[in-house]
Amino acid sequence: MFGFSKGKIDFILSNYNYSPGQEIIGTLLITTKKPLEGKELTIRLIGQERLIRHMGTTTNVQYITVFDFKQPLDGSKQYYNSGAPLEYRFNIKIPSNVLEEQAPKGTLGNIVKAAQAFQGRSRRIKWFLEGNLSVKGIDIKKKVQVNIS
Repeated sequence: MFGFSKGKIDFILSNYNYSPGQEIIGTLLITTKKPLEGKELTIRLIGQERLIRHMGTTTNVQYITVFDFKQPLDGSKQYYNSGAPLEYRFNIKIPSNVLEEQAPKGTLGNIVKAAQAFQGRSRRIKWFLEGNLSVKGIDIKKKVQVNIS
């Protein structure tokens, strides 16, 4: 991005559609432009629900994280690829109850439930895999959407 990026992350997934209880199996690829001192390399499975609130003439859109699982892939070290990207295989087991009601607790959870009841709709959660290499300055990240239904 604008020639300032330190590198990039890509994913290799055999599938983008999953059911609760299945396992997401894939490979995270890191390409760096030069050696980087990384603090941590992680993969996350994130579930986000979009909440739309209408207040008079104003519409407020808010994204609420209803599921967040973080798995470390590697620790503090120098990350550098010479020729081919660095490859990290990962497996993330999707909990069998992941689609059950998991609204946030407290006031925010009550707002989510009230909005769902008012709109007469079922929950719509978008699911993402996010790879992150934590480095000094701006982290190297990539987020891809997967489907869990």
